[in-house]
Amino acid sequence: MSDYLMRVFALLAVAFVVAPLNAIQPNIVLLLVDDMGHGDIAAHGNPVLKTPNFDRLHEESLRFNDCMVSPTCSPTRAALLSGMHEFKVGVTHTTYPRHQLSLNATLLPQVLKKAGYRTAMFGKWHLGFEGEHVPHKRGFDVALNDLNDDQRQHYDPVMVHNGVEERHKGYRTDVLFDEAMKYIEENKDAPFFCYLSTFTPHSPLKVPDEYTQPYRGKAAKPEFHGMVAKVDENVGRLLDKLRKLGIEEDTLLIAMNDNGGTFGVDTWNSGMRGAKVNAYYGGSRAYSFWRWPGTLQPGERNQLTAHHDILPTLAAVADVPLDPKHRQQLDGFDLTPLFQHDNKDWPGKDRMVVHHSGRWPSGRAQSHKHAFCGIRYGSYHLLRQYPCLDPECGKTERAIICKLHYEYINDPSRPGYYGAREHYKYTEPGQWSLFDLSSDPHEDWNLAALKPDVVEKMSKHYDQWWTGLTFDKEQNESN
Repeated sequence: MSDYLMRVFALLAVAFVVAPLNAIQPNIVLLLVDDMGHGDIAAHGNPVLKTPNFDRLHEESLRFNDCMVSPTCSPTRAALLSGMHEFKVGVTHTTYPRHQLSLNATLLPQVLKKAGYRTAMFGKWHLGFEGEHVPHKRGFDVALNDLNDDQRQHYDPVMVHNGVEERHKGYRTDVLFDEAMKYIEENKDAPFFCYLSTFTPHSPLKVPDEYTQPYRGKAAKPEFHGMVAKVDENVGRLLDKLRKLGIEEDTLLIAMNDNGGTFGVDTWNSGMRGAKVNAYYGGSRAYSFWRWPGTLQPGERNQLTAHHDILPTLAAVADVPLDPKHRQQLDGFDLTPLFQHDNKDWPGKDRMVVHHSGRWPSGRAQSHKHAFCGIRYGSYHLLRQYPCLDPECGKTERAIICKLHYEYINDPSRPGYYGAREHYKYTEPGQWSLFDLSSDPHEDWNLAALKPDVVEKMSKHYDQWWTGLTFDKEQNESN
């Protein structure tokens, strides 16, 4: 065959592959589960949990196996909706005012509305509840969220519907899925974006006893496992609704968790060390399932991906051209080149992804530059799992990220965060540790002394990244 014909056939093959992504604007459902870890799924090897519907999602989805999110809640949500690292849009904590997402950021629903999408969110917002920060003023036509994201309202919650309070009867997870599915049915004939963000299984751990009972005597926190089972049940209801409405093949369903594992890590943590709010792999790894029957072939991709890839990817899926200035601000990469095949030339193949637990006391950002932080590059993970070295930290303000850890370091008999001692193993103060996750996901073997060139390359990138952040002079908060 001539070179000319080979090029022609290659072009035709590419056209055939990408055509389904551009033929229609799919409905988009983005499911974000609060405090559920990568290991809290039976298909990921969990020996206790029964998750038939997450297992089904796993089986029917394109799975990005190495997906990084923030070690904590609000920051992940900020990056996911903005396409930028959470610190760049002002979210460095989960408390007021540092959970407020900058009003200068263009968010995912605003991008999708340019392509004619109807937009709605149901559940946990956690990015600001004051003035213009509320979700129905950030691009969502419909927003049903909780007043101040009160985690305690598991039963008969008072919700806020586009700014108006209303009480709903029932278990809150059921309520959110009910309302989301009602919205989906009402808008099934037009492209819609539905952001469904659960509060479950975040503490306090409460769920009807019928969900907890199967795990009593089998897990340290049976209530947590029961809450995961409750979410799983609702995932099944959502999948059934899409099928009954006849829109399965017209709907891209994405499922993720917002940070590393919590009360389930002692049962199973996918072979990783680490949990929520720390620097190890288990603190920031998320499952990332992309289900689009008829368009995305189920399978695996092992490239390093991240929470801030969601916006540029969905903009491409919806065929929304991003303004050049906006695109330049983004930290995320478009994942669509990876949809159909394992693209070795994907532009993000040499990326570095930074994570930081944040939560420093007001005015002390610089002394926390290296507190519970890390950076990914290929299969390498460079990290520091240690509190700040500032002796004044936590004396005048509750500093979750350092004060509690120093108490644990000084008194090892104290129960660890989530009772998971091995997941909070500390690295040497003031030193980087380097791990190769491809052979050591539990991060037992520090390679820093053996690979100084890798440490230098990655630590320089981290320093440049930190220097590029803009901090408020009074509060040392990112703008």
